[in-house]
Amino acid sequence: MAKNNSVTIDKELSTLNNATIQLASSLPTPIITDTGVTGHFLQFSTPLLAKTPVHPGIKVLLPNGSTIESMHMGVLSLPHISPHACIAHVFPTLASGSLLSIGTLCNHGCM
Repeated sequence: MAKNNSVTIDKELSTLNNATIQLASSLPTPIITDTGVTGHFLQFSTPLLAKTPVHPGIKVLLPNGSTIESMHMGVLSLPHISPHACIAHVFPTLASGSLLSIGTLCNHGCM
């Protein structure tokens, strides 16, 4: 890898890490970075920009075999990150904490 590419990647990772730390410190509940989740799946108490109800919501299969359905969509407030990479789904019954999708961020060029 060329040195310029390495510097650019390091700078992007630093920006993402700082944005994630700022978001996590402002939340009333835990946020978990997850490489296996297919989108940003959040608890209802997680602050979002432009939170709007959705019907029908997306359905997600949980490891125990049950499904949950999202009730809202919104945009995470992550400075310097594309709004398309910040689209999130809200699940009122998500118990473990909000899940921040590393795959979604990578798919939008954030890493």
